Amino acid sequence: MLVVNDPLPRIGVNIVYTDTDAGMRQAVARLVKKGRAGIGMVHGPVSVTFKQGKKTARVPFIDTLLKRRGFMEALRAERVSLRAKWMRATAANTEAEGYRVMKDWLKEKNIPDSIVCGNDDLAFGVLKAIREAGKCVLRDIAVTGFDDNERAKSSKPPLTTVRQPLARMGKEAVDILVRQIRRPDGKPISRKYLPELIVRKTA
Repeated sequence: MLVVNDPLPRIGVNIVYTDTDAGMRQAVARLVKKGRAGIGMVHGPVSVTFKQGKKTARVPFIDTLLKRRGFMEALRAERVSLRAKWMRATAANTEAEGYRVMKDWLKEKNIPDSIVCGNDDLAFGVLKAIREAGKCVLRDIAVTGFDDNERAKSSKPPLTTVRQPLARMGKEAVDILVRQIRRPDGKPISRKYLPELIVRKTA
């Protein structure tokens, strides 16, 4: 068995994962360097519900919690004030949810001048809401995604985002599993990968 992202060392299996703290530091540092003082976040759900028969279990959404933590630590490192009201959760990691949350947020008086999103799909929804509100992406509100998926480069405008080295992670994940098949008594392997901020036109 091998887990991709959501590192939980106590489960005792192979894992390859992105250093989300480093990714958030890069994203926030870029915004601060560009003079952005009000930095908010749109992230996915903090928990997920599973149902089996009549039983229901609610468990933490690890990806969201890691990115929230990384974002808050990055703000502290850059000495930027954290405003609890500027961290908005969605019901799912989708473009539709990013759009819904940002559309409602834009109706309020006090909004940040930049938004860091938990993934690129959320960012696409945020961009759409900003444009529909008659505001200019980057000039009025900067937006940063996370993942660098296949749409990020061709979005309008092209999305600044944190790129996870997924191709390398996938290749090395297979190598790890093949090695463990050959040596089943070996200890689980854990590898952390450094992401890269890809600067385009939104931040």
